[in-house]
Parts: sequence; C-alpha cells; structure tokens
Amino acid sequence: MKQVMAVVWQAVVLYAAAFAGFLVGLAVPALRVSRMLSHTATTVRTYDFDWLIAVAVVYVLLLGVASLRGRVRQAWIPTTVALVLVLILVVMFTQLGVKEAAL
Repeated sequence: MKQVMAVVWQAVVLYAAAFAGFLVGLAVPALRVSRMLSHTATTVRTYDFDWLIAVAVVYVLLLGVASLRGRVRQAWIPTTVALVLVLILVVMFTQLGVKEAAL
C-alpha cells in the first residue's frame, strides 16, 4: 500500500510539473521548445515540448532526493512507474502542448 501511495503522490507531482511547464512555455516565449505539426493557408499547428522538459527535471529531482536519502533501490521503481503513467495520461488524454494559431 505504501508503494501505491508513493506512485500516486509522485504521479500528481509530475502531472503538476507538466502543467507548470506548459504554463511557463506560454508565459515566456523565449523558453518555448516547439515543433510544427501542420501548416495550412489559415492555421499553424505546433506541439510544445516544455511540459516534457519540466517532467524530466522533476523526475531527476525525485531520484536525486531518493539518492540523498540512500533509498535509490526502493525509490526508482515507483518513480519510474509514476513517470510512465504521467506520460501516458498527458499524451493520450489531454491536448497539453498542442497549439493552433490563425494566420
């Protein structure tokens, strides 16, 4: 039960980091890392990877805290499971990162 709660807590933290990274990318255009998905005569559709960078940074921080506490062997599995869950949730069920702009 303790491991399940660790996965849930870390998944919530990683999802919050994904949302915060997306908002930082919106607020500060200089930090935006994006790729153009499609370009028509009237719209441009891009995908911003800011949320993915924020999730990777928080993942490394969580593993760093576990290593400082000397519990890397017990902590890397729940942290990695939480990372995979968040990546699946964001990519499959949200439009986080997809932007459409009219020309």
